[in-house]
Amino acid sequence: PDLFFWIGDNIYGDTLDPDILREEYRRQRDVPGVLPVIRNIPNLAVWDDHDFALNNHDRTNPIKEWGEECGQGVEKFMHFLNKQLEGKEYLCCDRFTAADINAFTTVAFARVVNIRIKPEQEHLQAWFDRIKARPSAQV
Repeated sequence: PDLFFWIGDNIYGDTLDPDILREEYRRQRDVPGVLPVIRNIPNLAVWDDHDFALNNHDRTNPIKEWGEECGQGVEKFMHFLNKQLEGKEYLCCDRFTAADINAFTTVAFARVVNIRIKPEQEHLQAWFDRIKARPSAQV
């Protein structure tokens, strides 16, 4: 595969203790077959409530430092996407895939926490605009 996409509910952490969440992510690497995938295939992740706090929790994460760290992760993710999209119309497979859908929603929802595509991320912006123009992306 060109890309592996973690699409949420990756650990079912359901805790506000960052140490427990870190341990759950570490334990994920103990699952047979996971290490060869994450070591050999570029991978991206979309997190939902189970992956960073409590079930059905919203964007007002009570662990401020964790929220800031996650925001930095999103910034790095957007930088990675920009590099990944250089010379490409889509993230992988030379066609529109679930990877584009998940990455698009991540970039779009990042606006909720004031994270935007930077002006120098021209490949990401062009891709975002193309995906946003698709009829299926219209709200």
